[in-house]
Amino acid sequence: MTAIGSARNSCFLPDTPPGISLLPSPISRKRASSRVRTRPWDERRCRGLAGSKTANFVVPLFDPLTRTGFAWFTIDYRLAPQYPYPAAVQDVESAIAFVKQHAKEYKVDGKNIALMGESAGAHLVNLVGARNRPSAQVAAVVSFYGPIDLVEYCKRLQGKPVPKGIRDFLQIMEWNDAAAAKLREASPATYLSRKTPPFLFIHGTKDEAVPYEQATLAVELFKKTGVPCDLITVRDGIHGVINWEKDAQFQAYKEQMIDWLHKHLGRRATIY
Repeated sequence: MTAIGSARNSCFLPDTPPGISLLPSPISRKRASSRVRTRPWDERRCRGLAGSKTANFVVPLFDPLTRTGFAWFTIDYRLAPQYPYPAAVQDVESAIAFVKQHAKEYKVDGKNIALMGESAGAHLVNLVGARNRPSAQVAAVVSFYGPIDLVEYCKRLQGKPVPKGIRDFLQIMEWNDAAAAKLREASPATYLSRKTPPFLFIHGTKDEAVPYEQATLAVELFKKTGVPCDLITVRDGIHGVINWEKDAQFQAYKEQMIDWLHKHLGRRATIY
């Protein structure tokens, strides 16, 4: 088995992986491991990364995947405001396509990929997974407290200044018809169809950044579309798996998540 890169920018390749997982994780260029050069889309994208976010937020997900033998890769994506929507979405889809093209080299099954993300990364995996375009097709998605419907999500913000994150990412400066159209365009809910793969939503009930209602809304929308989905509710959990690490009562999701991945991907898959 092989572990490539640092915790902030890495992948894990067991000899006989039960699956592949891909985890979008924004990083700063100055912290990027030199081993990123094994992934051409990263070397190309990394030159202009804005901001200084790191992948620390997804580190708690590495251990359960590694212990279970899943192959996994973290995906670097360009950051707003230097690179607004849809740059990050394009980067995630490019990364999926790259792993599919190099599946034999990595000794993984390119048809059995799960996409996994948290918070802003969860919005990206929700969107990419909902569309599930042929070149970036995945078999399953695990979404940690990511918005599913941006129009509904932003209703609570009406009458207030547009938050910086939304201004930077979607280039929305005021609430108007053009803003509503952009929100619909960037909403995973807009693209749900029978092509959408099974989703697992994991969300805390005391999340104030992305309300838990986004998870229950997602379940309703998936049922209407006829797409399989499940919801793991983290009772009293706030925003961020890194915060859940502080108390064992919030960590039951890990075993449930692995069971779900095995159910939907079998014993051979790849996680992003």
